[in-house]
Amino acid sequence: MGLILNASTINAGSGGSAGGAGSIEAVMATVDVPAFVDADGPKITIPSTLNGTNLVRVSARTIVAGTTNATTIQVRRTRGVTTVDMLSTVASIASGTTGPAVGVIDAANDDVLTDDLLTITVPSLSTTAPKGLVVVIEFG
Repeated sequence: MGLILNASTINAGSGGSAGGAGSIEAVMATVDVPAFVDADGPKITIPSTLNGTNLVRVSARTIVAGTTNATTIQVRRTRGVTTVDMLSTVASIASGTTGPAVGVIDAANDDVLTDDLLTITVPSLSTTAPKGLVVVIEFG
């Protein structure tokens, strides 16, 4: 599995203590999208420029559609020894489509601090797995 991370921060004058907003894009260029469960998914460390901001959007898409059942995406935040799901409803890419699919943010777990660890997981996978996965995580 190949993983390319494209992280950018935009100082938009709004948001948390960093005074900005930003996004992190995780591109999993794979032959078949593996079923990342719990701690097995790609991990992203929150930079200081996003300290104090909130998760505002998670969008996921595949390059080639999977078939039979949906592929779902979750973002988990680990702070110290505590791990929480950041989406109250996972981003669900329907069978036969490439998305994009948007998750529902859990307002009780949407904040990030410097050095929080985010993990992208795939709780469920289409029977015929999709190929390539792009997840965009936005903060504001």
